[in-house]
Amino acid sequence: MQEISLPYNQEGNRWVVVLTDAHNQHYEITDATPPSHPNAESNNTVIDDQVMRLRFPRLPNLQVTSLTPPSDPFSSQTAVVSWQVTNTGDGPTSAPSWYDEVHLSLNEVYGDGTTSTSAMCRTRATSPPGPATKAAWGSRCPQGFG
Repeated sequence: MQEISLPYNQEGNRWVVVLTDAHNQHYEITDATPPSHPNAESNNTVIDDQVMRLRFPRLPNLQVTSLTPPSDPFSSQTAVVSWQVTNTGDGPTSAPSWYDEVHLSLNEVYGDGTTSTSAMCRTRATSPPGPATKAAWGSRCPQGFG
């Protein structure tokens, strides 16, 4: 008996295949074949005739469900941003914390080159499905941004 690690990111029908002497490191012969006959290697593989249905495990899906930006921020002053993260997935998070990033952007498009990273903060909370985790962060707005 051997434990194997199943792929994490696949689902659907799979068949278990076992191949012995996978790298042909052993010279093999059977009673029915002469030495170095290619058929001596032909019995090294078996495919189980029973299908195994892989399913995705219950996974989290963290979503920012609310965001409150500062009401009247000034450059080089402290500004407080708060947000709420909700796990809308079927499973809990697998780590006790994760990192949330707070960015400032010159427009409403993230990732188009007009965004700067203002801060990265660690959210310390486990998130079972459903309940929300609230986070707040305060930092100085960058001078000259915009």
